[in-house]
Amino acid sequence: CFAGSLSLDRGGKSVKCSLEVKPVDTVSIPAHFDGEHILLDEPFELEPNAKLIVTVVAKQQVERESWLRLSAKKLAGAYAQDEEEYSLDSIKEANAEYEGR
Repeated sequence: CFAGSLSLDRGGKSVKCSLEVKPVDTVSIPAHFDGEHILLDEPFELEPNAKLIVTVVAKQQVERESWLRLSAKKLAGAYAQDEEEYSLDSIKEANAEYEGR
């Protein structure tokens, strides 16, 4: 049983299970391995003997995520409400084939 009260039927026998589970916040904290120890990249207070789950992220995935974040940031800036409007004076060479003059 994981939470609450549950009745199970085990070979004709009814088994009651009551277990109170308090919700636990799960926190993801960036970290890195320096060759000897796993070091947290952000300050976080841990209690002694705290249970941890360590996920190793492939270097390619980390680089890809970094590029995606940078791309999203630059695109947001390029299409922002306050983006700069360019005047016709800023064009150095006119396109002779452009019909919208």
